[in-house]
Amino acid sequence: MPPPSAHTFPVTNRTWIHESLAGGEDARKALWRQLMDLYNWPLQAHVSATALGAYGEPADLVNGFFADRLVANGYLEAWQASGKRLRTWLANGLWFYARERRRSERRHLGTGASLDDLPDQQPDVGVALDRAFAHTVTQLAIEQAERECESDGLANHWTCFLAHHCHGRPYRELAESLGVTAGRAAVMARTASTRFRAAVRRLVELDGIERHRVDRAIQAIVDSLQT
Repeated sequence: MPPPSAHTFPVTNRTWIHESLAGGEDARKALWRQLMDLYNWPLQAHVSATALGAYGEPADLVNGFFADRLVANGYLEAWQASGKRLRTWLANGLWFYARERRRSERRHLGTGASLDDLPDQQPDVGVALDRAFAHTVTQLAIEQAERECESDGLANHWTCFLAHHCHGRPYRELAESLGVTAGRAAVMARTASTRFRAAVRRLVELDGIERHRVDRAIQAIVDSLQT
């Protein structure tokens, strides 16, 4: 299952999140939609890779979690005060939600509230979640940067960027197809690369990555385009 399509993320994410939470219903709904875009697929990957899979289908579990927890008053405010990365906060919350849902289901069916046959320890936030998050960030950043380039009349710049960084085509070859010099093709690709890096930065900063690690995270995602 591929990550969903992106929405546009404002430049100052922390300020935007704070204002959205303090704003009206429309602002909060816009925030929720964007967070669901970013974290739906990574959380499903986390469910599939851990003991959380015992609690239900990944999509059903994650969507139920979003509907119950993400939109609850105070949930995101508590995350902001926690100092944790948002993906860690959501993964932990998903585990608590899954156990509470199973307990409620058993009570409803009259089978008791015991969870002894289910994992009683919160799974580590591991490789599956991190990889799926990086993949989703890459996809959303590509979609966002491409839209920005096209709207600003830089469609050929974006073509140069993708062709060189994702498909390994040399600038000389790209220059011939676009009717420009190799040097100009390189400049065009760098212009689009700046848009892509900015989109990645907005997404990883939204997750709460420590400021001194942001550039490293961005470079790792840019490097992944060539693998």
